[in-house]
Amino acid sequence: MTESLKLPVGIENFEEIRSDGYYYVDKTKLIEQLVDSRGKVNLFTRPRRFGKTLNMSMLKSFFEIGAASELFDGLYISHNKKLCDDNMGKYPVIFLSLKNVEGLDFQAAKYQMIEIIAKEAKRFAYLKQSDRLDIDDKSAYASLIRLEDGRYEMRDEALYASLQTLSELLYKHHCRKTVILIDEYDVPLDKAFQNGYYKEMVSLIRAIFGKALKTNEALDFAVLTGCLRVSKESIFTGLNNFKILSITDTRFDEHFGFTDEEVERLLANRRYDFVMAMGDDTTDEDMFQALPAKAVTIKIGNVSKAANYNLPAQSDVLPFLQSMLRKQKNTDTTKSYVRNRLTSAFSFFRDLLKTK
Repeated sequence: MTESLKLPVGIENFEEIRSDGYYYVDKTKLIEQLVDSRGKVNLFTRPRRFGKTLNMSMLKSFFEIGAASELFDGLYISHNKKLCDDNMGKYPVIFLSLKNVEGLDFQAAKYQMIEIIAKEAKRFAYLKQSDRLDIDDKSAYASLIRLEDGRYEMRDEALYASLQTLSELLYKHHCRKTVILIDEYDVPLDKAFQNGYYKEMVSLIRAIFGKALKTNEALDFAVLTGCLRVSKESIFTGLNNFKILSITDTRFDEHFGFTDEEVERLLANRRYDFVMAMGDDTTDEDMFQALPAKAVTIKIGNVSKAANYNLPAQSDVLPFLQSMLRKQKNTDTTKSYVRNRLTSAFSFFRDLLKTK
């Protein structure tokens, strides 16, 4: 019996997982479904720890110009050669994570937004030398990355139009429309609600998203993820071809969290660790029953294959399996630990209810 692949506990970067030999649960069919359905703006809402950020990192690695095709060798999407030829490495990609946009007051949170957008804009420093951009274009780019005394400075008008401006500049340079990926779009709103500046943050995000996602001829498509389904009327007013894909939606259901089959394959990969911890007589059922209680069955939809899926939270399953490495072989204490490691599911269902 050989030891298993490393588990990517706490790692949310697709390139790092694939390059450094970590176990990866193949979710690349998400790419195929996105391309085939081609919604202009796609919002996925799922509870925490369902692999949203890793999926967004995977999308960036696939679509962005300069993509390393070897990262996808052997994965589902690599067998769709035409789709890969037409889409892999073909798009300028703007990728933002808003998980750190917070503060005790609106001005502090607003600066975090400015900093995140400015740092993303700096990834495209080649725009400063582009012979396809005129003086006004380069001035607009400079307004997105301006530093004064170590702080990014951006006028409100520039901030509101920042994602639209950056996507237009990328489109003009590459002659290819832009993909916009926004992870944890709802965190600034949640933090604003907690700290008493919700209306101001809604206005800011509505202004940024409205220009980037609604009136933007340089946008090919956008994907947003978050835990909360914020009312369409609040920040997504007027968006055409806008898809909200919540946890109750059967579309794309198997691409977030783990299905039964994926958990079984993962357990098989970790059989070495389970046998070392639980004894040579360990069965598949022993391993499956040993999973944390947060890996509960949730039914999605009333019919279709989605109703048969288990979707355990990924960051509950992986640390648990990793802990097998630290357990001594075949002791009563270890068996008791493994078979009774049932943690509260309250936070899981709280997150689930937030998506309603």
